[in-house]
Amino acid sequence: MVRVGPRDVKRTTVRVTPIASNTLPLSALGTEFGKLMETVMTVPGVMAVVLSDDGGYAIDYVFDEEQIDSLDVQIVGAQMVLPIQRLMKTANKRGLGGAAVILESQQRHLMCAEIADEYVLAAMLARQSNVALAFRRFEAARTRLQSLLVG
Repeated sequence: MVRVGPRDVKRTTVRVTPIASNTLPLSALGTEFGKLMETVMTVPGVMAVVLSDDGGYAIDYVFDEEQIDSLDVQIVGAQMVLPIQRLMKTANKRGLGGAAVILESQQRHLMCAEIADEYVLAAMLARQSNVALAFRRFEAARTRLQSLLVG
């Protein structure tokens, strides 16, 4: 039997850093759409989420300014409108209504989906992010945005 006394126990101090009440990025324009997109940003590794209209203009967006620039977020949203709308027309013809696209590269992921035949929702993720969790939150936000925009 080994006896352990108070002198044998090493004491360590653990410093606890308080977390701010709201450390997540907020909607750039403060719309109700942006508030829904903020939920996608709760997934670690999500860099930005943007909702664009059929002209490519950002309706609202949320982004982590340490990882991506505001203008880059808006440009990605604008660039995804035309290809996603064309792809969704084909998907609808083939009976794949409500399809979403996930593009993967060595550095980043991109999720895109059409909403109400006029809008495109896009999310940019870092490579090491949890894509499955991000996609679930993306789809939940997409469904709620669809109900807001359609009625």
